[in-house]
Amino acid sequence: MRTAVTRVVLARHGEAAYESDGNGDSGGSLTAGGRLQARRLGERLRASAPVAVVCSELSRAVQTAEIAAAGLGLPVDVRVGLHEHDVGAERGRPYDPGLFEPLLLGWLAGDLSVGIPGGEDGHAVARRVLAVLDDVADRHEGGTMVAVSHGGAIASVLGTVAPGGPLLPTDARDLPGCDAYVLERDAGTWRLVGRDRPAEQLDAEEPPAGPTAVLLVRRDGSKELVDGVHVHGWRDGRLLLASGDPGAGLLATVVREVPVADLLRVETVGAPDDEPEGEGDTWRMTW
Repeated sequence: MRTAVTRVVLARHGEAAYESDGNGDSGGSLTAGGRLQARRLGERLRASAPVAVVCSELSRAVQTAEIAAAGLGLPVDVRVGLHEHDVGAERGRPYDPGLFEPLLLGWLAGDLSVGIPGGEDGHAVARRVLAVLDDVADRHEGGTMVAVSHGGAIASVLGTVAPGGPLLPTDARDLPGCDAYVLERDAGTWRLVGRDRPAEQLDAEEPPAGPTAVLLVRRDGSKELVDGVHVHGWRDGRLLLASGDPGAGLLATVVREVPVADLLRVETVGAPDDEPEGEGDTWRMTW
């Protein structure tokens, strides 16, 4: 008899404001938008019936977890080990995208040996985060847990369990507040099985009128354009494509399931009559 699957939804904290411009100088506080993201995170997670919520000790993560957990009727357990990566020599200095964004993208691609001088490399960050996830999973085996962490910490974990995978962020901006990743543990090994993006991030750009289409780019090089559908989410390692209004949420009709392991890239496009080889009008995102 197969044991129940143990899952962790690893989510980034909501949008935050900080007391200073220096790296690592503040835990930050959620903005009004960040509080809304956290509340919506709880709503998105309700159907998964989580049994526990944990978060890092930094205030922006604690606030996010408390708001999301309130909607789930769960307490919050603050855990050391889920905090953001140590910025070393950059502590107190203004954020430098030319330094941090290539680092994050390298971690996502699996190059975890690098880090900010005087700080942590990706391996060190991933080890401590995964140690917390393992402990939480041991305590709630067969259940679904929520862990609220930070962008760099999450990137290190994703680069460890699914380096360069199709569900990973495509650039440093593609990890918005309350972006969430679904991890499953099987025989002591974690794997990435899904991504649950905030609705406001999916709709950040003006969509064209009319139906959309989804372009599936497979690892074998083949492409398939599926008309009149949108990406609804993931379940048990399968991409769910649904028809109808993308805002219908759980009421959307799932018309197709595609194994995520077969996919290299997924694009939602606003021109369903385009040929797969065409450039298309990609108005939402690349999955």
